[in-house]
Formats: sequence, C-alpha cells, structure tokens
Amino acid sequence: MPKILITGTAGFIGFHLANALLAKGHTILGLDNINDYYDVQLKYDRLSQAGIHLNRAETHTDPGTSHQPSAHSADQPEWR
Repeated sequence: MPKILITGTAGFIGFHLANALLAKGHTILGLDNINDYYDVQLKYDRLSQAGIHLNRAETHTDPGTSHQPSAHSADQPEWR
C-alpha cells in the first residue's frame, strides 16, 4: 500500500482519518504545526496513541510574495 500524507494529523479530523487508514493497513506520514489553538499536549497524546510519525511544519505568509497560508491553516480564527 502507498504511504499517505495527512496534513493536520494532530487535529480532530486528521487524527481520526489517520486512525481509520491505519486500521486498513496504510502507512501514514503526519504533518502538523502543533499550534496552541487548543491543548498541545492533547495533540501529542493523540499522535502517540495512534503511533503516528509526525513531521512538524510551520505555515507563514511571506509579505514579499503572493504566497498565502494553506487552506488548512485558513480555518483558524487568527487567519480571519
């Protein structure tokens, strides 16, 4: 089976999606910025419980370019 990249893996939806795919035998690569929108320890605990390998990523808007934050980050209140 192919390796699957899931962004926002430490969040509610990403975590449950990862668990469902892991249960079907997929290999998951998790990507998340582990922000403090809610309890950071809860996010780390979820990942540990599922045995998900996490790669931490930061999302920034560069004021000198037209690059915008990903849609995944855009759902956070501070982006509105």
